Amino acid sequence: MTDDDRLKIQRLKKRDALIEMGIDPYGGRFAEVVPHLTVADTAEGPPASLGSELAAGLPIAAVATEVWLMEEARDGTWSTRAAFPLGAWV
Repeated sequence: MTDDDRLKIQRLKKRDALIEMGIDPYGGRFAEVVPHLTVADTAEGPPASLGSELAAGLPIAAVATEVWLMEEARDGTWSTRAAFPLGAWV
């Protein structure tokens, strides 16, 4: 991800912009939401080998065409709340 890509995503994640769309990330607990990718989310924590397994596949060459806003339901499942095409709205 380039610095320009990070800036575009940070603009999207500005809390005020999301609230205008009816979305309040993390219920307003954080003033700023940092773009990230969650690779393990378990009560037991990630397996000890996760870091080395991920590092073996890096770097990843890819082109991002959109950003997804994911939402966790009360039952722990995740779904796409919104998708934002890159380049069209920033």
